[in-house]
Amino acid sequence: MPTRKFALQKGEEARLVISWRGIWKDIRVLLDGEELGTIGGSAEIKAGKEFTLPGRQGTLRVQLVQTFGSAELQVLRNGQPLPGSGSDPEVQFKGAWGILLFIAGLNLVIGLATVVFEVEALARMGLGVGSLIVAVIYLGLALVVRTYRSAIALGVGIALFAIDGLLTVAAGFEGTGTPPIGGVLMRVFLILPMIKGFSAIRALKAGEKGEGAAARFE
Repeated sequence: MPTRKFALQKGEEARLVISWRGIWKDIRVLLDGEELGTIGGSAEIKAGKEFTLPGRQGTLRVQLVQTFGSAELQVLRNGQPLPGSGSDPEVQFKGAWGILLFIAGLNLVIGLATVVFEVEALARMGLGVGSLIVAVIYLGLALVVRTYRSAIALGVGIALFAIDGLLTVAAGFEGTGTPPIGGVLMRVFLILPMIKGFSAIRALKAGEKGEGAAARFE
């Protein structure tokens, strides 16, 4: 039975448990072991459902938000995402720079395999040393995004990945007359979470400014 656990606020232990059976069936929402309520199934969770938290802690809204290529379980308390949930800026930010790191690792593996094992087929495709250079570029971008929360570095990474995808599609047309559909879909699935990184960076920086302002008045 799939289960997700969340803290109601950052720094607390995970007290909220959402569990379900199969593909979003028999969904239960529990707080401190006590059931807040249930969600009937996939149709109801896609529409979203609200629960009243005990002790004047506000309201909880659970909703499955589906977009092209992704499904996000939104868990909001009084309109704000719970730590560790799909809408949490920290989670989205980590996903964005993590994908840049994944692209760097993929190119590193391909480059090393081409050079070390002298794979001619990959070398003829322009891989090898070129892949190693690309790996270093994406690694640098991932580190800059992670360290400085740089939207510019994230944008550069997305642009490079998209341009490379367009060149791959063009090469597919030129070679076989048909685009590499699988490769295109994979790139779309990777680009979409990276795009969410922009709003996550804005939210995190806004939160830092708010905390800084509050600290000055204490």
